[in-house]
Amino acid sequence: MSKLFSAAGLFSSNSGSQLKQTLLLGMLGALTACGSAGQSAEEKTLPPPTGHYEGAVGLPGTGVRVGLELRRTRAGELQAELTVPGTPVTTIPMGTVRYQAPQLQLSQIGGFPGTLSISALREGDFLRGVLQLDSIRGEFVWVRRGEAAPRPFREQAVRLPGLGVATLYLPVDTLATHPVVVSWAPTTSPNLDRVMRLGKTGWATLLLAPAAAGTDSVVARQTVAALRWLRGRPEADTTRLGVWTVGSTAAEAAVGASQGEAAFLVVEQAALTEETMLAPFRQLARLRIPVFGLYAGRDTALNVRESSQRLRRALGGRRGMQVRVFAQAKPNFLVPGNTAADGQWQWPRPTPGFWEGLERWLKQLN
Repeated sequence: MSKLFSAAGLFSSNSGSQLKQTLLLGMLGALTACGSAGQSAEEKTLPPPTGHYEGAVGLPGTGVRVGLELRRTRAGELQAELTVPGTPVTTIPMGTVRYQAPQLQLSQIGGFPGTLSISALREGDFLRGVLQLDSIRGEFVWVRRGEAAPRPFREQAVRLPGLGVATLYLPVDTLATHPVVVSWAPTTSPNLDRVMRLGKTGWATLLLAPAAAGTDSVVARQTVAALRWLRGRPEADTTRLGVWTVGSTAAEAAVGASQGEAAFLVVEQAALTEETMLAPFRQLARLRIPVFGLYAGRDTALNVRESSQRLRRALGGRRGMQVRVFAQAKPNFLVPGNTAADGQWQWPRPTPGFWEGLERWLKQLN
């Protein structure tokens, strides 16, 4: 095994050689195949390599420096985030974290353009391996620099009456109460990147289980039940309880927001194909419940121009009503990673103006 580590050590962290990357990935795979049979007694007794790691990744162009926060929860599970200082996407939560000495594997699918994965070998206080974003690969050597930073939010599993289990994400700060956004988890994995972004501005998130297809009436009931439950919680600012819905269940979420007396509704990619679907939004306008509609211009799954115009007509010109179309945005409102004209690698990042516009609108509601 030490010979494999020595061979890996021949690779520069900034090397762009496809052959070297392929060889390193092959060695990582070989170690996985060896399994516990190839582990020394010392490796078997070592705890997982938790901590804060830093180093460069040899991505196209000039490459970038990143950090990795790797920690173990009280339940014994591993969790991690990739941190990219100085970029619009400063923290990338990793959805899957596995460690079998000496190999660490991480992956993030959903809430991020493409598939991000990390395969690394533990060498004392170092992690050596390959980061891959779809077909783009970069080698790295990261060094441990102390303990992992705690997550900026507390995660609490809660059971709502008649709704089953949901998850409440509360920012870790000095506030006694927080405004809360009620939303639904995607069918793939929670959008923790959005949870983190909202948390940075003091917002908590109540994430409900994914809404099943063809259960629009359930979405309305879920919305009302979640809002009522939050009004009984001491950590919730009951004057600022809102709803964020995505896609085909927008009309029913609007019904729930109206019946549950939400403070606002954020509607993302709502396909409003019929005039009958506009009644819930007209009701919100009559009740003066603010609505923010968001559309990605490059979403081919719906007629963006038609749907956005219908939503504008339904809401009218009342205060707090806003519909924005981001002409060049894709459905997830994220720009894929690319190499800029100056040769600098740019990570996937939010569509310019998406978060800025939403946060500005939320502040105006206070």
